[in-house]
Amino acid sequence: MSDDYGDLRDLYQELILDHSRHPANFRAMPEATCSVEGDNPLCGDHLRLFVRLQGQHIADISFQGSGCAISVASTSPVRVNAGRVEVGRQPNVD
Repeated sequence: MSDDYGDLRDLYQELILDHSRHPANFRAMPEATCSVEGDNPLCGDHLRLFVRLQGQHIADISFQGSGCAISVASTSPVRVNAGRVEVGRQPNVD
């Protein structure tokens, strides 16, 4: 019988490394409606998230920056899914 937790751990390690080496949506977005920058001075992670709105909907999202495999891999799978900006939670526009 195989170690199910070990197999799952290996799968997650592979996914994290793949997203870290080949992140999706890793690009600047000059036409972004807004962006936010964040960093972690303790480990050196530095990421900038870009969002382009069309009316009240998120039309596109991307990011740039540098950091450990976990921080890049956790940002990579972010996708636009017909997102709607809620009233009262409007993003700050640069």
